[in-house]
Amino acid sequence: MSRNKSLVLLAGAALGMASSASLAQSTQDAYRAELISDASSRSSLLASGGSVVHENGSFGFTDATGNNSMYFSIYGTYRHFFNFGDDDRGEDNDFAHGGQLALVQAAVFGTVAAPNMHYFLQVGASGTEGLDDGFDYEFDGLASSGGSSGVSLLDYFFVYDFEGGMYFIAGQGKPLQGFEQNAHENQQQRLNRSLPAEVFGSGRQQFFGIGGNNDSMEWQVFFSDGANTPNTDFFNSSEADIAIGGALNFYITGGREAWHPSGEYGRFFGNHQSAFQGSPEALRAGVAMQYESHGDTGFGTSDFNLWLATVGGEYRNNGFSARLYGYLSHLDPKGGDSSTNIAFSATVGYFVDPNIELYLGWDGFFWDEQLPGTEDNNHFIVAGVNFFPFNNSAAVRFTVEAIYSVDKSSDFFDNASFYGINNTGTASPFNLLGNAGKDGEFGIGIGATIRN
Repeated sequence: MSRNKSLVLLAGAALGMASSASLAQSTQDAYRAELISDASSRSSLLASGGSVVHENGSFGFTDATGNNSMYFSIYGTYRHFFNFGDDDRGEDNDFAHGGQLALVQAAVFGTVAAPNMHYFLQVGASGTEGLDDGFDYEFDGLASSGGSSGVSLLDYFFVYDFEGGMYFIAGQGKPLQGFEQNAHENQQQRLNRSLPAEVFGSGRQQFFGIGGNNDSMEWQVFFSDGANTPNTDFFNSSEADIAIGGALNFYITGGREAWHPSGEYGRFFGNHQSAFQGSPEALRAGVAMQYESHGDTGFGTSDFNLWLATVGGEYRNNGFSARLYGYLSHLDPKGGDSSTNIAFSATVGYFVDPNIELYLGWDGFFWDEQLPGTEDNNHFIVAGVNFFPFNNSAAVRFTVEAIYSVDKSSDFFDNASFYGINNTGTASPFNLLGNAGKDGEFGIGIGATIRN
């Protein structure tokens, strides 16, 4: 009798275990089916029909509908600088050299929910204290004192396209404010943007606006927190009471497509400033302005009005490129003397063969006599060689660049300090450290950049 009871108990236990296992498997199958069903209805890479794509050098993913996409781009540049001053800078300080990790960026961009809803997100790190090529702010001395760096948000904005080429844009980044300023860091012909762009550029800001474009022109009008105000809260003392700006560009020869690649990449990145052999002839010109007023809202803000303006023209044709930019800044502080400062930058480049480009540039500043510098003018000469290992591709580039300050560069810093430019980090990516003597400062930089 006890044996029969034992058999019954064992059979019941086995049946219970089998039932539990079957129930668990059924639950797992149902959960798996729910996940797959949920994924197929979302902008997920698990959705059926999605694909991996390669567009203008960037890899990305799209779903079957084309409504959702995500592309990736990275960029990094390393330099080794040799800087020569004179004995007036200090007996043991007339020469400096070393490596510099100037800028590393990673960007994610694409569309969400609909093909006319675009987004752009970019973060970056720099081993320098401040640089307009991604960093219009200071790192609080971290890089210069401790040898460390920081990672920060550079851009985050969205764009909604309307019919007829019009769009709405909002977020943090660079509004349409001149060809040189809007050229992405990975498109630069020189090792950096020009010095005038660094001193007088409006930089990244939090803004919203409307714009439009077609094959022959583009325009934008925007409202913002003021020039060079990324990652600031609405009550920050550096923000403007009101800031408004706009730009108008004309594509005279070649059309807009000669300057912007097709597809999602071309929306956020233009063609490289270097015109490879075989590049079609193209000419464009544009003007941009920004006005801002400070001192009536927020906490601890200075009371002043600021006007910024830039004009520019660019030409490219079969290995030859030429660029000319002009900058104007008019600062009118309450209770003080106003100042108007002007600067120009010009660069020409030519490919002597499919992989080697020579370029020559000039940056000139014409300062208001109200500024503290003893000289009213400062001039810099830049000359370099770019080597592109892969034909018609800027994915990898090696550069040797020399810069010469015609005037004593310490006087440049006396004037530029009025705009927050210094020789302890902000200008070091230009291979400028300041020179107290009458002789000009001279530097040589070797750079390597990679982008996709």
